[in-house]
Amino acid sequence: MPELAVAAAAELAAQLADLATEFQRSLPARLAEIELALAGLGNGRDEQALVELRGAVHRLAGAAGTFSQVAVGDAARRLAELLQQLLRAPSAARGGDLRAALQGALANLRAAVAAAVPAVARTAVELPGAPAPRRIFLIDGDTPPAAEIAERLTHYGYQARLFATPDEIVDAVRRMPPDALVFDLGSAGELLDGTLVARLRALAPLPVLVVSARTDIDARLHALRAGCDAYLTRPLDIAALVERLDDLLHKTDHRPARVLVVEDDPITARALLAILGSAGILAEVVGDPGQVLPRMQETLPDLIVMEMQLPGCRGDELVAVIRQVDAWQGVPIVYLSVEIDRDRQLLALEQGGDDFLAKPIDPERLVRVVGARIERARRLRSLMTRDSLTGLLNHARFMEQFEIEATRARRAGAPMSVAMIDIDHFKAVNDNHGHAAGDVVIKSLARLLQQRLRQVDVIGRYGGEEFAVVFPETPRDAARCVLEEIGRVFATLCFRRPEGNFTVSFSAGVASLEENDEPRQLIEAADRALYEAKRLGRQRVEVATAGPGGVA
Repeated sequence: MPELAVAAAAELAAQLADLATEFQRSLPARLAEIELALAGLGNGRDEQALVELRGAVHRLAGAAGTFSQVAVGDAARRLAELLQQLLRAPSAARGGDLRAALQGALANLRAAVAAAVPAVARTAVELPGAPAPRRIFLIDGDTPPAAEIAERLTHYGYQARLFATPDEIVDAVRRMPPDALVFDLGSAGELLDGTLVARLRALAPLPVLVVSARTDIDARLHALRAGCDAYLTRPLDIAALVERLDDLLHKTDHRPARVLVVEDDPITARALLAILGSAGILAEVVGDPGQVLPRMQETLPDLIVMEMQLPGCRGDELVAVIRQVDAWQGVPIVYLSVEIDRDRQLLALEQGGDDFLAKPIDPERLVRVVGARIERARRLRSLMTRDSLTGLLNHARFMEQFEIEATRARRAGAPMSVAMIDIDHFKAVNDNHGHAAGDVVIKSLARLLQQRLRQVDVIGRYGGEEFAVVFPETPRDAARCVLEEIGRVFATLCFRRPEGNFTVSFSAGVASLEENDEPRQLIEAADRALYEAKRLGRQRVEVATAGPGGVA
């Protein structure tokens, strides 16, 4: 009997140890759900959603206590207490103190989870600033394909949830709106339910995408009139769906527009600042023409509003001086003046201006012209600095950013890593499936990198099927873990072709910035590590060690 009791105790201990490991591995997913739910409260603070969130945090605290994760349990309990305060007094959420306390508690929970998760379970989300998954509600008309779509979306940083009935989806959107809605109409030729779309859009202004077997114009028009933002046809190219979701949810440039107003009349200047500021544009005034170039160097404006009559010179003369500087050749300049002589206006435009607005100021026209000019300039700048196939930085622009990040890291004494990535056997993909399939593979890897890495990470298409990544404030081992996880996901992606489906892998090399390394040496070290990964059999990540030719 004693032997049996000892054996039973040992078996129980082993089972508990396995459960503790499973709990540790589940922590990142639990944290991500809490973060998403907490962020969703900003869309209306639905009481039921708040109750559910508090319950999830309470359950996490209880489970953490069961499995001896003291720090996680304490952090979760503190967050639960703050959520309880919010339930008692919803109006308190408008105060900065409670919001700050919630954010602080969430940060403590993140830190506790990061310390508790085993190294083997960590993925790209452990790098501070990694993007949280976007939440997609998928309304399916054909369950197995819809489930496959949901699963494949997770590879690209999207979290999809399936719904079968209109009542379910309406209730879910009412409680916690997602980032986008995808209607999978199946293969039976159904049309999009415009009434349902209207009900959902009344609850939250969400992008709506449709996946359908129908390709005819009537079905497309019906979807358009029902409020659809994108229409994709079967067989579905998951990369195309991800690209449309990215276009709708991830704008190219989120920075607020910056405008430099060159105006010497104080009252007019204040009016211009008020008009532009009301549209969310960051504007500042310079009244002295001699200070324009120095202020441009400091503020890097997206556009200049230029008065024609200035002390000491004319506005068109100042524009001609600005255009003498290569760095300012592309910045849009809009004249604002009482000048009504058409010939003088045309002459001013010939000096390098882009548009001419007459005083008195029409606020709506000013905002629309400024906004349109800035948007177009940003798009042109993006076309010049980004690879046309992937949307990533091109080689030249990547190297510029790499030099900037390396200088910043050395000045701050912070770690920085660089990775070189190459798609394995890419020539065979082109030979066996065609160059169009090769382009899909390249775009898919680019999209995966964009979704799985942080906003601060610099990603570029180095050339052909080769990519490069800069990881600011990241040691080489952390960068390797991130790339290994992305590599595992990429190798599971199935590329569908008429001649047969196929999968692809990549190899990568990582190097970190040492105290005496020159930036170019860092690229060379990562490249050597990449070739070592190829030599050792591909589909792996190798790390360069300090010293010439060193590879871990």
